[in-house]
Amino acid sequence: MGVYIPKSFQWQDEDEISEFITRHSFALLITSEDNHPLCTHLPMYYDKDKQMLLAHMAKANSQWRTMDGSPCLCIFSGPHAFISPEWYDLPQSVPTWNYVAVHIQGTCRLVKDEIELEEILEKLIYAYEPHSKLPMDSKQHYYQQMMKAIVGFKVEIDLVEGCKKLSQNKPLAVQQRVIEQLQAKNDWNDVQVARWMQKNIVQK
Repeated sequence: MGVYIPKSFQWQDEDEISEFITRHSFALLITSEDNHPLCTHLPMYYDKDKQMLLAHMAKANSQWRTMDGSPCLCIFSGPHAFISPEWYDLPQSVPTWNYVAVHIQGTCRLVKDEIELEEILEKLIYAYEPHSKLPMDSKQHYYQQMMKAIVGFKVEIDLVEGCKKLSQNKPLAVQQRVIEQLQAKNDWNDVQVARWMQKNIVQK
């Protein structure tokens, strides 16, 4: 295990995790060079059948130069919210944070084939804009020039670790009070965490 996840918060539903990665696909890619961490925020396409992540970064970003064949960590973050101990109505409680996240460990492989890079770009474009006409321009001069300014890569997935920290280690009545408090705050993250909490209760 690469990330600390208490047993009560471990998330192992493969279908839910797959949907989460697809929905929250703007990830943090972390690699290292000479024991120094390197990171880039970028969108990633999850190929469930091949157990692979597909992406690209600017060629001006030097992180790619040490990525090929190297281990990496990709972090997919979902909604998160501060949880006040006052909401628990339990003695000796402390503040905490509820959140949903997935960590993926794997091996980076640079994509050097132009056709394969075009395929990655097409998948990414259609994932965010299904009706885009942009992929049809892949042979156009401007598109080819833009491709020369990026580096495509894929991540061969070795380990997937999901965490749902949603107060599920508390009594049901406490979870319901937290949900009510989050909904009342009318903040996007708070409301989304409340929805995740309610869904988690229903699934039990």
